[in-house]
Formats: sequence, C-alpha cells, structure tokens
Amino acid sequence: MSTSNTLYTESTALMKAHDWAAVLATLTEEALERLDDWRLHWNRAWSQYQLQEFEAALQRFLVALRYVKEPADRATCLTFAGISALSAKKIEASVNYLSQSLILEDRTLTRKTLAWAHMEAGDAAAAERVHQTGLKKRPADRERLAAYGDFLLDQGRVEEAQELMNKINS
Repeated sequence: MSTSNTLYTESTALMKAHDWAAVLATLTEEALERLDDWRLHWNRAWSQYQLQEFEAALQRFLVALRYVKEPADRATCLTFAGISALSAKKIEASVNYLSQSLILEDRTLTRKTLAWAHMEAGDAAAAERVHQTGLKKRPADRERLAAYGDFLLDQGRVEEAQELMNKINS
C-alpha cells in the first residue's frame, strides 16, 4: 500500500474515533509537503476545524483544492472552505467559496451554509433567495423544506413556516 493510502486509512480511522489531535500528529505538515493526495489535506483540515482552528482549516482546505481532479471533490473542498471561512468570520470569502461550490454541485449542506453566511452578513433577502432557488431545483426535498421553514421562523414568519411544516409532514 502506498504511503498516501496508508496515511489515508490511518487518519480516517482516527477521525472515526474523533481523535482529532492524533490525526494532526499523523498528518504532519512535513508529511503532507511531499504528498498530493487531496484527501489527506482534507482530513487534516477537518481535524483542524474540529479543534476550532478555523483559519488553519480554511488554509488547508484551499491546499486540498489544488490537488482535486473531480468536480464533486472540488465542490466538497469549496463547501468546507466556505464553512471554515464562516467560522473564522470571513463572511465574504465564505459566500464566495460556497457560491463556487454550488456551481459545481447543488448540495443541501452548501445551500444551508450559504444562506447562513448571508444572514451573518445581514442580508436576509439573499439568504431567502438561496433557500428558494434550492427549493425550485428540488421542491420535495424535506431537508431543504425544513431549512427554509427554520429561516422563516427566524424571520418571525410563523404562518409561512407552518405551511412548510405541514407540507413536510403530509
């Protein structure tokens, strides 16, 4: 088994055990310097995120992005770069990464996080557009309906939220 595959197997097992510090000890900066496997960089980034090292996680997700070959993997890295940027209070960067990810692949997690980033920026109208666009693409998606319902409740629009909840439960 190659060094890259061995490190991936080891770090993934540690991640499943939520041993984030051990992942960082396994996937050291020095070890990753020589490897171009995006999954290893992603595992280190996610572990940094879990340890609330948001800026470091963001930078490592961007390193992982340099090595991806498939659009779906690129979307994954961009989504998690956006999540890290949002946690690091870099709202504009978060919106940028999440928007790029949605161009590649429309994922509910990405949409929910993009709407949240718009809310953090004080732009409820943009957040609502993100939810509504997602529902146009997948009108029966229960998770998207629930996320939009939560948004409506947060906006004090209880009757509209109740209508969505009825739709989910029917």
